[in-house]
Amino acid sequence: MVPDQTGDADQFDCVRHGKFRVAARVFAIARDKRVTTEQWEAALEKAKARQPSAVTPLILSYDF
Repeated sequence: MVPDQTGDADQFDCVRHGKFRVAARVFAIARDKRVTTEQWEAALEKAKARQPSAVTPLILSYDF
């Protein structure tokens, strides 16, 4: 994954998960909570469910 920093979120384009964004403050929260890969993937699914299909999903702190 290659991050592309845009505004207050980093954008990723992943071969497995597609394009998504992560709000900047999420990284500190995820580090403190020692978030697992499975938890990241679940957070991405929540973000996808919240967004219209044409919008890049944005993972927010409350997705964990």
